[in-house]
Amino acid sequence: MWSFNMKNSIWDANTHCWIVVEVNGMSGGILCSWDRYLYDLIKHEFKMSWIWCEFKSKLDGNIFQIINVYSPQEAHLKRELWEQLGDIATNNSEAYICIIGDFNVVRGPNERANCIYRERDSVYFNEFINNMNLMDMMMNNSDFTWFGPNSKKNRLDRCLVNYQWQAVSNWKLQALSRKNSDHKAILLAIDDSNWGPLPFRDFNQWLKDESLVSVLDNFLDSTAAKNQKNVQKLLRGIKEVIKDWHKDPNNNIDEKIKRKEELLNNLDGEDASTVMVVKTKNELEELYLDKVAMLKQKSRIQWNLHGDKNSKFYHQIIQKRRLKLNKVDIQDAMWLDRGISGDELDVALQMSSNEKAPGPNGMSFGVVKYLWKNLKPSLLETINVFSSTGKLPKGFNSSFIAFIPKVDLPKLVTDFRPISLINSTSKLFTNILANRLGIFTQALVSESQFGFIKERHGANNILMLNELCHNLK
Repeated sequence: MWSFNMKNSIWDANTHCWIVVEVNGMSGGILCSWDRYLYDLIKHEFKMSWIWCEFKSKLDGNIFQIINVYSPQEAHLKRELWEQLGDIATNNSEAYICIIGDFNVVRGPNERANCIYRERDSVYFNEFINNMNLMDMMMNNSDFTWFGPNSKKNRLDRCLVNYQWQAVSNWKLQALSRKNSDHKAILLAIDDSNWGPLPFRDFNQWLKDESLVSVLDNFLDSTAAKNQKNVQKLLRGIKEVIKDWHKDPNNNIDEKIKRKEELLNNLDGEDASTVMVVKTKNELEELYLDKVAMLKQKSRIQWNLHGDKNSKFYHQIIQKRRLKLNKVDIQDAMWLDRGISGDELDVALQMSSNEKAPGPNGMSFGVVKYLWKNLKPSLLETINVFSSTGKLPKGFNSSFIAFIPKVDLPKLVTDFRPISLINSTSKLFTNILANRLGIFTQALVSESQFGFIKERHGANNILMLNELCHNLK
C-alpha cells in the first residue's frame, strides 16, 4: 500500500495530489503526482498497468497528457497493453502525449546484455511505436536501465512522445543513479543548457514582407550606408536592421499564424460572410507555406558528396620525384591572376543557391541577391584589394563548424560529419576562383582522375571497375 507518509516523503502533501495503482503481488504499483498550484487535473483513467491523466497548466493554459506505464511480464498481457495505449493515442491524436515508465521489453538485441533476447516481443513493441507515430526519446548517459545478477542488463525504462510533445521544447531524457535498486529512474526535463547566443540568420521569405523591404530601403538610402566602403561593416549594419525588425511580434511568422487561426475560429463561430472566411483561409494558407519554406531553408545544409575529398590523397598519390605536372603557360597565368570584374561577380552570384546555409554573418544568398545593387561595389573593391595586397577585412573568411549526424543515434565524435559554413560573400570569391581554374582543369588533370573536374564523380570509378570485372569473367 502507498501510505501517506511514503507519498509525503516524495513530495509535500500540502502542494501535491496523487493517483495510485496499488501493488499487486510481486508487481510494483504506479504513483502519479502533480503540483496542484501548477496544474489542474481535467480527467484521468487507470488500469493495472497504466495511469492516464490529462492536465491543464495554470501558467499558460496548455493541455497535455501523461501516461505512466508499468508493463506486465507475460507476452500476451504486453500485447493487450500496447492495444490499450494505442487506443488512447488514437483517440487523442491531436493532444500532447508522453508515455513514460517500465515497458518490460527491449526494442532490439543491442538493448540487452547477457540475457535471452525474445525477438517476437520486440516486433510487437516496435509495431506499436511505429503505428502510433511515437518517438523514442534518446538517453545519452546510459545504455541500460535494469541491472540483474551475473551482469545482466536491459533497457526496460523509456519515454515515448508524439510529435506535438516533441515540438514544444528541447527535451532531455536522463537516467539517474539507481543506488540500491535494480532499476535506474529516468527523468524527462527541458534541456536548459546554455550554449551561448544562437547565431543570427535571415530567411528568404522575409523579403515578401513589405515592412522589411521598406526598412532595408531606408537604411540603404541613408548617408552612412552609401558612404560605407567596408563590405563587412555594411553587412553588420544590414544585419542589425533585420534583427530589430524581427523583434517586433507583428513580424514573427508564428505570431501571424496564431492570430490568423484565432480569427478563423472566431469567424466560424459567427455569421461571417463566405468571402471573409475564404479570404482568411487563403491568407492562413500563405502563412503556412511561408513557414514551410523557412523550415526547409533552415534544414538545407548542403555539402558535396561527389569525388574523393580525403586529404590523404595528396600524400599517397605518388612520390614527388616521379611526379610530372602539366603547367599553364605565362599568358594563361597572367589571365588567371588578373583583376576581378563585376561581370564575374554577377556570374558567381547567379551560381549560388538561395537555399544554402549561411555562415557567421547570417546572410543567405536570397537576401544578398536582393541587396546586390548596394553590396556589389564595396564587395568588388574588397576582393580586388585582396587580389593586390593579400589582405581581407576581419571576419570576411570566418566560418562555423556544424556537425551532421551520420547515424540515427550518434554517441561518438566519429558518428558525425563536420562541415564548414562560410559567409556568402566568401563563397562568391571561391566561386570566381573555381570558374577561372575550371577552364584549365581539363588540360591539367589526367583523364583517369575523377576529382576536380566538372561532371566527373568518384562513383564513376566504381561503375567502371564493375564493368571491367564483368568483362574479365
